[in-house]
Amino acid sequence: MDRSFPKISPRGFAGLGITLPALNEIRIALTGGRGTAKFHVPPSDLRRYHHGTCQHSKPAAQASTYPLFEVFDRVCRKCAIILPPAPDALWRATAFAAHRRDLLDQAVADREPRTWLGYARNAARHDPGDDEQFEQWLEQARGDAALTGDADVLDDAWRRLTSDFRTFFGHLRHRVS
Repeated sequence: MDRSFPKISPRGFAGLGITLPALNEIRIALTGGRGTAKFHVPPSDLRRYHHGTCQHSKPAAQASTYPLFEVFDRVCRKCAIILPPAPDALWRATAFAAHRRDLLDQAVADREPRTWLGYARNAARHDPGDDEQFEQWLEQARGDAALTGDADVLDDAWRRLTSDFRTFFGHLRHRVS
């Protein structure tokens, strides 16, 4: 089972050029993780083993909390990461923006000849509802006063990223004309 909770691309996040202190403070209860071992999310109910949970997770009584941003890569992929709605929305918006930054950086670094097909491929990576989805995540994150500052910073980064995409497409359109 591959978890549906998105990873925040470190390269894409660094490319956004922002810091999100509240995102770094999002904590999650985990078991295991000693040395280089994987962390596991404890089951949400009393049944330790049931469909959809990891067989290696321990009871919640044995869990400690960790900053998710720091330990995400060490969390077992079979474990379902579940956050409250506002932190979940901030995480998803950040992962989405970081992924978009990665796509732009890859497109800019692409050394293939600039063709209409390449333009179409890059343009097709942007679904019409992406901006609306991103705004919904930010509005949900703003529902928690502790996350409002990070949501505002991320909103500004998204606007810059959108502008950078438009600039890239403008240059690309002129090169393939």
